[in-house]
Amino acid sequence: MTAPDEIPLDIVMVNGGTKPSGYRQNIGRGKRFAYPLLFLDFDGVICTRSSLVYAMTKENRDVEMLDPVCIERLNQIVEATGAKIVISSTWRIIHTLDELKLWLKEKGFRGEVIGKTPVLHTERGHEIQTWIGLYETSGLSPKGMVIIDDDADMAHLSHKLVRTNMDGGLLDHHVDQAIKILKEPL
Repeated sequence: MTAPDEIPLDIVMVNGGTKPSGYRQNIGRGKRFAYPLLFLDFDGVICTRSSLVYAMTKENRDVEMLDPVCIERLNQIVEATGAKIVISSTWRIIHTLDELKLWLKEKGFRGEVIGKTPVLHTERGHEIQTWIGLYETSGLSPKGMVIIDDDADMAHLSHKLVRTNMDGGLLDHHVDQAIKILKEPL
């Protein structure tokens, strides 16, 4: 099966680009994945204000912007739930998926990144829905899902959002909240 980030957008867009094909308000129909999904933003989640300041003095800024404490908290979520990561961060626009995977690993991430959401220039919730919709058209569906982001533009998926901020990034109480959401039925 082709991953959603490998499918040209002109194949999946209908109605003049206003709604992705396969777009549904209700997610979770069809077969189940063997794992839940975690849609991950970088800035304000695993890239904090302090890690950004620190990185400005380093040669490999992109890698150094990732906060190792926040990465460890991300590991806790993945290890507790078996979630796989889909990158929804704007970093996906200027960096390849392979680069993002490598940098996460270099900073200690032990989970698996399985894709990135398409860039639709709309609310992030619609980009996430499109990614899920591409798999649902193949008869697959996530076991559970959570979105970890410092923005609230999740549209109809806002009930799946764990909202962080640039000052602290992913904190212990966010870990608990994400695990709880991932264990809820869709």
